[in-house]
Formats: sequence, C-alpha cells, structure tokens
Amino acid sequence: MPLDGSPLAAPASLALSNCYWVLPGRLLAGEHPGGATASATRARLRRLLQAGVSTFVDLTEPDELAPYDAELPVSVVYLRFPVPDHGIPADPARMAEILDCLGAALRAGRTIYLHCRAGIGRTGTVAGCVLLEQGRSGDAALAELNRLWQHSGRAPLWPWIPETLEQTEYVRSWARPAFSAR
Repeated sequence: MPLDGSPLAAPASLALSNCYWVLPGRLLAGEHPGGATASATRARLRRLLQAGVSTFVDLTEPDELAPYDAELPVSVVYLRFPVPDHGIPADPARMAEILDCLGAALRAGRTIYLHCRAGIGRTGTVAGCVLLEQGRSGDAALAELNRLWQHSGRAPLWPWIPETLEQTEYVRSWARPAFSAR
C-alpha cells in the first residue's frame, strides 16, 4: 500500500473484505480475523500476513470469540486491550495505553491489524483517536474515519462508524490525559 497519500486500495485488494486502511500500508482496521473453521481462520491470517501485518491488536474481551494468536508465527506480535462490546475504554489512561502501543509499533516499522468483533465500534473508536492524534479535530477525524470506512465491504450494511453515540462522542472529545507518557 502506498505511504505517499495516493488513493487507497479498493476492497477487493485488501487482505479481508471487511477492513480498511487507516494509515495506508501501516494500520489496517477491521473485523476479527477468525473464520468459521480453523482452516478458514488460518487462511484469513495468511492473507493478513501476506499484506505485511506483523502486529495484531485485539480489542475483544477474553472468551468473546475463539482465540487465534496460537496460529501466528513467533515473529508476529499479538496484543490484547479488552474493551466491552459496544463500549469505550474504561478510562482515558487505557486509550492512551492503546495509542502508545500503536505508536511504538508504527515507529518500529511494523504494520498493524487493529480489530474487535465486527470492526465497527471499538475499532472505529480507536482508529478515530489515532486520526485525532495526527492533529485533526474531533469532527475532522470522524469525517476522515467514515471516508476510510467506505472501503470496507461492510460499509453498505453499516454506513458509518463508530457504532454507538457514546463511541462517536468519545472520539469527538478525546484528549490525552495530562499524566500520559508518549
């Protein structure tokens, strides 16, 4: 994927149909990579790895969905930051921790796959905060997030993200806590 701001790939060229590039070639966001069977999960993970993903950031809660991290090569980093389905991080420090880990992985040259269950609510909330951290206003971050979301195969069924009003307002008003280290 281009890093120079050129147009984003069409959904057919993405690793999974229900995903989109937040930062082209660096931060891919979408649905849980697990499939209906173990072989389907391995095939989906293989497509993500072939797209260059080297870090998985999972926002699902333990026992929410079947784990997949044991299927990943040892060179791949798997991180979990549980956020309740349809919810937001428990406190601003938790979001700052998620964003700090994403930033560290990006600075290390890693390509990230950020996901929750459907890739709409929790993933959209974190992706929106990533865009805020790049200097956008809350409304501008939400507008850009929804422009990017249109590349997801799920966009025709769910035309906007994040999923809930609480998540949207969280992005709109996100401010890093004063005590958070960057």
